[in-house]
Amino acid sequence: CLTIAHLRRIHQRVLRLLDIKKSCSQIEKRIETLNRELTQMLLIQSCLIIFSSIPATLQYVYNFMTKNIPKSQKRQQWEYLISVVVRLCLFIHSSNDFYINLLVSNIFRKQFYRLIRRFTLGYWCQCECYWYNRYRVKPNVSKNIRDLHRLTYHRAYSPCNTHIIT
Repeated sequence: CLTIAHLRRIHQRVLRLLDIKKSCSQIEKRIETLNRELTQMLLIQSCLIIFSSIPATLQYVYNFMTKNIPKSQKRQQWEYLISVVVRLCLFIHSSNDFYINLLVSNIFRKQFYRLIRRFTLGYWCQCECYWYNRYRVKPNVSKNIRDLHRLTYHRAYSPCNTHIIT
């Protein structure tokens, strides 16, 4: 036989469960909002990376077509052109939440960062080469990249081939 005390406890538990359900739905809405904001930020970042690499890409294509370049440099230029194409593909895929799917997946997280490091390295190198040639110093951004990719960063060559990033 259920007493009034038992009924009150059951009633309180039901109220708690309803509160939990309500807070869960609020959290889900917040996650959806954050996902949309993240997608927009990544689209903007992709646009910036792609548009900033257009002049250098055109210069590479011009050099590749007109100048007599050694095989090693031609290979480097091919790699750079391929990286630009891959960046463009990443930009197109980002509209289908490609970035988010990779970011939330623990399996692909390392591969994603490796991919992004590899294909944005040319962009950072151009930036660093500019500062390196102008002021003979490296900007603060290189420290940030080096901290993120300490293990593989020392092997990276700059696309303009003027210095090795160490």
